[in-house]
Amino acid sequence: MTSPSAFYNAGHTFDLPKCHPNTRVAILERLKNWLVGNVEPNASILWLNGAAGSGKSCIARSVAEWCQEQNLLLASFFFFRSDSSRNSVKHFIPTLAYNIIQTVPGARPIIDYALRSDPHIFAKTIDIQMLHLVFEPLARPAPHMFSGASNFQATQFTPEIHSSSVSSLPYVFIVDGLDECLDQAEQKAIIRLFASVLERNIGWKILIASRSEQAIRSLFDAFVPRDLSSRIALSNEYDSDEDIRRFLNDKFAEIKTTHFRKAFFPVEWPSPFHIDQLVRKSSAQFIYAATVIRYVSSDYESPVDRLRSVLDNGRIPISKSGISDSRDLPFTELDTLYAQILQTASERLRVDNLKTVPLVAALSILLGTHNDFLDEFHESPADAFSKVLRLDIDIVSLILAELSSILSIQRSCIVVYHASLEDYLFDRSRSGFFWVDECQVWTDLFFYWLSATELHFR
Repeated sequence: MTSPSAFYNAGHTFDLPKCHPNTRVAILERLKNWLVGNVEPNASILWLNGAAGSGKSCIARSVAEWCQEQNLLLASFFFFRSDSSRNSVKHFIPTLAYNIIQTVPGARPIIDYALRSDPHIFAKTIDIQMLHLVFEPLARPAPHMFSGASNFQATQFTPEIHSSSVSSLPYVFIVDGLDECLDQAEQKAIIRLFASVLERNIGWKILIASRSEQAIRSLFDAFVPRDLSSRIALSNEYDSDEDIRRFLNDKFAEIKTTHFRKAFFPVEWPSPFHIDQLVRKSSAQFIYAATVIRYVSSDYESPVDRLRSVLDNGRIPISKSGISDSRDLPFTELDTLYAQILQTASERLRVDNLKTVPLVAALSILLGTHNDFLDEFHESPADAFSKVLRLDIDIVSLILAELSSILSIQRSCIVVYHASLEDYLFDRSRSGFFWVDECQVWTDLFFYWLSATELHFR
């Protein structure tokens, strides 16, 4: 029932990045100080949130590794929507219990007893699983916690947990990618589960990382008291641009010294101007920079040519046959991420026309660069979008809420987190089904502007 791929140090490598050396220094120090009680000692839960691709998993994995080195990590679970063993709560508690057995050997007799007493425990609610497989095994103080003794008797156990019981044990739980748990009801159950820890005064530290989706924010507001928790939003106050610049410079230097075509690199490659372009396009999100490096460092193509393709907005050159070669797109991972966000929003809201969601995203991009356009007519973004697209304003508002990981509506101002989203939506070779005709959107906006102007001057 455990999910080995949910471990922070799972054996596969395709999605296990950690923070690049000498990057994310400020945020990592902030989290470490919280974990050891140097800052906000009363905060038992910390929500690390940020846009899609902002590097939350890299940070969570780096923190987990540090906690393991310091003997602080009790258990962790890294959700991932494309892995059936870690996109729901089915394997969540069993995996935490397995972690606990590994970090606190003396807890094993209690967990074994719980499994023997109730062979169907994993068919019950996660509250019951948490009680018998996590709370109770950690409730009893030394010496049995460290002894691994097999003569434990259930009658010796009391489920009341006190902070002194765990003072000498690892005490950090890390849950990454909560938004990757597909069922929002299960997301709610997990947040409520850990919120109940606050009432027990156990002394645990629980780090939860996720996208800054409105649904998760509402759950934290409803169930997690502000005075017993903390929130960190990844933003430029943690020098993301400079971290990305350092990452790019280091990786390009590595490519120049290790690539078998190294004799063909220009003296100054890439130029500082090109690095600036890439940093700007990253929009403080590491996923763009990481995707660029993966694409450029291919062993089979010229890194110089590949970077040129990237700087040309990732468009694939047309072959002599007139057909784009889409087998090796520069931004496959990033494009997959965008497609996943758009499709998930469409499915959750049961939007009949799957083109509706990308159209809302495209309007956000175009009006985000012309916020004065809305101010002139005293329109909210939702009002404007509903009129341009001829949709009910409630549907538009729900779509905007579902897209909160890639864009934000702040009063009448639209903020798009990813500059590269524009390249994706308006480039058919990248977005495919989700492609949006930029000329058509501008035409629709023009007619909306004419209509709004006519009404304004009547």
